[in-house]
Amino acid sequence: MTKAKSVVTLLLLAQLLVSKHLFATTVSVYGLEAMPYCGVIDGKPVGIAVDILNEATKYGAPNFKFSFDVPWPRAILRVQQSKNELVAIIPFTRSPIREDKFKWIAEIMPTEYRFYTYNRASPIQSIDESK
Repeated sequence: MTKAKSVVTLLLLAQLLVSKHLFATTVSVYGLEAMPYCGVIDGKPVGIAVDILNEATKYGAPNFKFSFDVPWPRAILRVQQSKNELVAIIPFTRSPIREDKFKWIAEIMPTEYRFYTYNRASPIQSIDESK
């Protein structure tokens, strides 16, 4: 092996070791019981969002530690006040009110809401009208 190839190989190995160390971290994920997205069954985290995050770990994403016992307002506060700790919330819907208060990394799945009425002469046109 030539000297140039040895240096390149060494650099690639060093990069692999450093990147593996950098990504060998754990993200604390706060969630609530919101099946089928996430929840706990037999003491284990389950659901679509949990499955997606665990699958991502297999492809280089960090490990995820799920907590479903933290009250929702406290979980939001922990995410907002985190400094060097990696934290996330699932499921968490993006909205104009929340847009500037959080760092949005990736959409796990699109969320769509529908509002239905029954036995009403005219359909409700807004959330305010439903109150």
